[in-house]
Amino acid sequence: VRRQLPHLVPRRQARVSYFYVHDVFCNLLCVGSTSTTSSATTSTSTSSTSTTASSTTSTSSSSASTTATTTSSTTSSTSFPITWNSTAETIAGIAAGTAGVAANELYYPYGMALDSANSLYVADYHNNRIQKWLSGATNGTTIAGQSSGVAGASSTTLTMPVAIVLDSANNMYFTDRGNHRVMYWANGASSGTTIAGTTGVSGSANNQFYMPSDLTRIASSNTLYIADTFNNRIMQYLSGASSGTVVAGGNGAGNANTQLNLPFSFAFDSSSNSFIIANYNAHSVVRWVLGASSWTLIAGVVGSAGSTSTKFNAPLSVVLDSMNNMIITDTNNDRIQFFLAGQSNGTTIAGITGSPGTANTQLNVPYWAIIDNQYNLYVADTFNERVQKFHYC
Repeated sequence: VRRQLPHLVPRRQARVSYFYVHDVFCNLLCVGSTSTTSSATTSTSTSSTSTTASSTTSTSSSSASTTATTTSSTTSSTSFPITWNSTAETIAGIAAGTAGVAANELYYPYGMALDSANSLYVADYHNNRIQKWLSGATNGTTIAGQSSGVAGASSTTLTMPVAIVLDSANNMYFTDRGNHRVMYWANGASSGTTIAGTTGVSGSANNQFYMPSDLTRIASSNTLYIADTFNNRIMQYLSGASSGTVVAGGNGAGNANTQLNLPFSFAFDSSSNSFIIANYNAHSVVRWVLGASSWTLIAGVVGSAGSTSTKFNAPLSVVLDSMNNMIITDTNNDRIQFFLAGQSNGTTIAGITGSPGTANTQLNVPYWAIIDNQYNLYVADTFNERVQKFHYC
């Protein structure tokens, strides 16, 4: 029962509650790895996991229209090596797994974002704040919420923030889950503005959220898509709108192809004008084309948890790379899974399946993952109160 749902209450209670990627030194780090050429096979060594596989590169740009339709698409064949070092370094929080509110500590790290300087922004969930860690820093700086960790519903306080999106000027858009709202926080500001939702009020009306999680912003149109998790739907908010439109789900919680079941995270695939959704409680990842009334299965077995290469146990976050390969946090299996575009067989690239711990090869209920422009992998190792960096080789 230790991790049925991502936490909505303080962690000490939530553990037993139902509501619960080439760096300069990369070649040195990955010495000794082996490589296999295959469409979906994996070779592991004591220092890294490596696979070389064919994939399809797809690039496109989304239009400024509110339906975010694509304007171009090209494809080419490429060889993609799946080679991350399996031993991570702790870049935020305490490596030993200690929670706290000090500047060098985290208490339940959740969503993350990187700016152009590779500064790391972390939603410090149970400290009710967003921390910025400069590259190489040992301490974070509070840039939204209160450094003391106090919760609140004002323009200067947060309650359990989850996901962060940065624009080109490093202004932040983020979900403030406990306040059922989405906030805009200008770079360097001391307060934010609610831009979606009704602060402190949950609901299922089109101007309300119930524990929102992930969000995506289409820069060309300033359209926001928001995972309204406990309403089991994805919402679209046009620029400046005070109310949204349901674009996926909204038919209650369930495993039918017209329903979502606790969608905590999603990615927008502009090449197919669709959402790739981590369907947490259905143990699956699905594709929902914008304008469609149902999804198609991409990975996992709907309604069936497991720890094989084709199954998940509570997939929480999803990332698409430039080739439409997927990186999934397989939360309750304590691992990060990589799926080549079009494949339903995953490769473990971080963590040890079913073996939680604080060693630098282990994860303990990882919630979020992102990649930088060098393909290094950053993981919110949530139950270990730290962010781990796995170098791409």
